[in-house]
Amino acid sequence: SFRDLRVLAVATGGVDHNGGRPGDPAAYYEENGRFFLFPGTINILLAINACLPPAALVKAVITATEAKSGALLELLVPSCYSEELATGSGTDGIIVASDPAAPLVLTDAGHHSKLGELIGLTVREAVKKALALETGCTPERQRDVLVRLKRFGLDEEALWRRFCEQYPGVTGREGYLAALRELAGRPDLVAQVSCLLHLADQVRWGLLRATEAWQISQSLLPGAGLEARPPAADTTAPQRAFPDLVAGRLNHLVWKHVAGSGPGAGK
Repeated sequence: SFRDLRVLAVATGGVDHNGGRPGDPAAYYEENGRFFLFPGTINILLAINACLPPAALVKAVITATEAKSGALLELLVPSCYSEELATGSGTDGIIVASDPAAPLVLTDAGHHSKLGELIGLTVREAVKKALALETGCTPERQRDVLVRLKRFGLDEEALWRRFCEQYPGVTGREGYLAALRELAGRPDLVAQVSCLLHLADQVRWGLLRATEAWQISQSLLPGAGLEARPPAADTTAPQRAFPDLVAGRLNHLVWKHVAGSGPGAGK
């Protein structure tokens, strides 16, 4: 609120199954009125105790949508369909209600207006609370290496398969998973993995060259004893080298944790 202006946002939130961003691979194809959706969506009801003309209402929708996307990006919510971060779900909705009889008339709801500021703050808070209540998506849950790797297709099973390839002869899947989960929450590993994955993002977005980013990446997660393969110049997805590097070095740390002295230990 500010002086006589009041802004209320009510939100529902779920993006664990269909979070994404524009340009992701499609989740469904509609034909003859038939289509199927994954569960989960973000719905926002925004109430403003002022009179907003149509143009200001449209601007309020834009500002609220940006605030919703900002909330997801601050939580590093992964897309379910690509290696990108999610900006919403494919079924999101928003309603903006204003009071045409209110004495207070506001003609702008953009970033630079006080109304826009209140919309941004209110929607961001509402969306984060909704995600926490609906799916448990909180900063604490997101502060995990496995969560950060999810959008690159590196879940527990994928990492276990890679581990078996890296260290043939080592058995004990349950022990591996227990050690992996324990390491995944270490703040130092989360920070270093996050830096590596953001390098992959910037290579994919064209902000960094793969070779330049690769040089920096070698100072992260050091001492793993692995000969990591740099991104090939002719590859169509050089950014994949970075999550692959994370997977290899993370598995090496797990191996040290579980096996101790060598690949034959822990059989």
